[in-house]
Amino acid sequence: MKKLLALSITFLPLAYSSTTNAVELTSNDWYIGALYSYQKVSLKDVDDLEINNAGIIVGYKVDKIFSLEYRLSSSISSDSLSYPTPPYTSVIEEQEIDYQVSLLARASYDITTVFSIYGLAGYDKTKAHIKVEGNSTDFEGNVTSSFSKNYAQHIDGLVYGLGLNYKLTNELNIFLDYQVLPEHNAPYGSIKTSRNSASFGVYYSF
Repeated sequence: MKKLLALSITFLPLAYSSTTNAVELTSNDWYIGALYSYQKVSLKDVDDLEINNAGIIVGYKVDKIFSLEYRLSSSISSDSLSYPTPPYTSVIEEQEIDYQVSLLARASYDITTVFSIYGLAGYDKTKAHIKVEGNSTDFEGNVTSSFSKNYAQHIDGLVYGLGLNYKLTNELNIFLDYQVLPEHNAPYGSIKTSRNSASFGVYYSF
């Protein structure tokens, strides 16, 4: 997945050049860019996982207010935590994101000529790679049983959020947004899990 992202970012300028040579587009209707996101995975009554993602963004401006966006990202770091899950004394969960795809509708409102706020709503699909290890000990601390398992967890559902956009030039913009992602259960122990993310990025309109 990381190779796919690298290739996507590499070929974005080439795709733009080919598109502009092939057809005449309305000025600034399309935009492409890159993003970094910090994602928090909260396991109810346990703790939080913190995962960093990087990816690309492609969008189309329907009019001055509404846009449609496609976002694709993948982990550049993983995180782990430990929690008790009967009959095991301790369970260690390590998680990273293989890919995260979002299809979003964006509605913007200009505050000034360069600042605008926007709302996001749409569909998100995530594939997470989760490694879980657990063991149980007796009163003397001796390991009596253990297990290790890898999970490919697919999470999908509604995503929504708010953001702030700053126009550096007519073509170049930077943005910061916060999103609430779909809830789900942890793969082991049926622990309710919630996700949210904060993203920062830059895009170029053409």
